[in-house]
Amino acid sequence: MRPRVMRSSICTTKNSAAEQVYGQREVVMDGNWAAATAIASIALACAIYYTATAWFAHRERMAKIERGIDPDQPIPKQLQARQPLSDRVKQLASNSARKIEAIKVYREETGTGLADAKEAVEEYINSK
Repeated sequence: MRPRVMRSSICTTKNSAAEQVYGQREVVMDGNWAAATAIASIALACAIYYTATAWFAHRERMAKIERGIDPDQPIPKQLQARQPLSDRVKQLASNSARKIEAIKVYREETGTGLADAKEAVEEYINSK
């Protein structure tokens, strides 16, 4: 008896001697299995990314609630802790020609943004 072949877009199923004896079907993959695997991998990566992003956002939101801050409002400048200037930054800021370099060094040391670093260095210069 000749095996019957059933075709689908992803794989081919054919009745074989194994099915007749053991009740199992043999699945033969054709060319579309690679595309299906790639799509499944992309979908899994997207699901993992979305889950991680949502988890981190939830964690940040809960931290704000625990500190007694409304999570929907940005943190006011008064509550943000500013790191003190290092001796190197103070030395550079003392010379007005090296103010930009002092801002760069402060950013490297603290990881703050440009506006915050500029404000911290200028505040130090004006307080002298």
